[in-house]
Amino acid sequence: MKIVVIGGGLVGRLVQHAVPEAEIYDWRPAPVREGLDVTHPPTFGAMYLWKQIPGITSAPVSIHTKIDLQEPTPERILAYKEKVGKQSDMGDWATQFIPRTEGYRIASMAAPRIHYHSFVERIDWEEKRIQLRGRKRTIPYDQLVSTIPLYSFLKMVGRAWPGEPLMRPIFVNIVPKCPVLLPANTWLVNYWSNGLMKPYRSTFRDGTTHEESLSSWGPGSKSIVPGKIYVTDGQADALAGLRVWLADRSIYVFGRYGTWLPDELLHNTWECIDSWRQANATKPPTTSDRPSSATNVQP
Repeated sequence: MKIVVIGGGLVGRLVQHAVPEAEIYDWRPAPVREGLDVTHPPTFGAMYLWKQIPGITSAPVSIHTKIDLQEPTPERILAYKEKVGKQSDMGDWATQFIPRTEGYRIASMAAPRIHYHSFVERIDWEEKRIQLRGRKRTIPYDQLVSTIPLYSFLKMVGRAWPGEPLMRPIFVNIVPKCPVLLPANTWLVNYWSNGLMKPYRSTFRDGTTHEESLSSWGPGSKSIVPGKIYVTDGQADALAGLRVWLADRSIYVFGRYGTWLPDELLHNTWECIDSWRQANATKPPTTSDRPSSATNVQP
């Protein structure tokens, strides 16, 4: 079975971790590992696992969560949600704002195999072939996986987005100092509800401050698109139907942007990937499936 993956970010790499023979295609040039690169295995902010992933080396980290450097309360949570435009989304606050929890940082991952400079222009889902820009020959597949933003992927398969995709770019920055004294292997994830403050979240970790904002600010600030994503009540059912339509044609989408599910976390993504792997009767991933990591990651 030939499995083709579109998108070489962390989620695409997790798919290849689950199914080592999967081929990844990514439109970007091969990366130069310098400075902040949020597209690689977690190197930024509050990116950590709630559960360990088999075959990936991870280390425990103690997570402290606050709002305005104080204990989370429903009133502070609502103020924060209003700041980021998600005031109607209060259903998950009890789990998102647990004051103390244990997580896992990815310590290392195997170096992936990625075909860079490979821009997918069109997908012929009836013939099960993808067309790359500037290439005469098409690439066949038995199963296709997309980890890129769903609105971009739907254009490739010729399906329309219901309405307009709602998103706001995120601007990220690393300040090489930390004003908070923390024990070893401890992160403080602080959400800012004050609308006068540019960041909406600051993660204090490893002697640095990782800041996220909905507008550009400060030298070295870099943008992430789509950033924060939103789904209206009317879009939710239509998008769910599109995901079923894709799966019926051996096309699967993974990751928060790939599925366009704003509340999906990394361990949820892995569980979906692993369920898909099991349905295809492939063996579980182990560290011996791939060469030892050439990339140490400090999330």
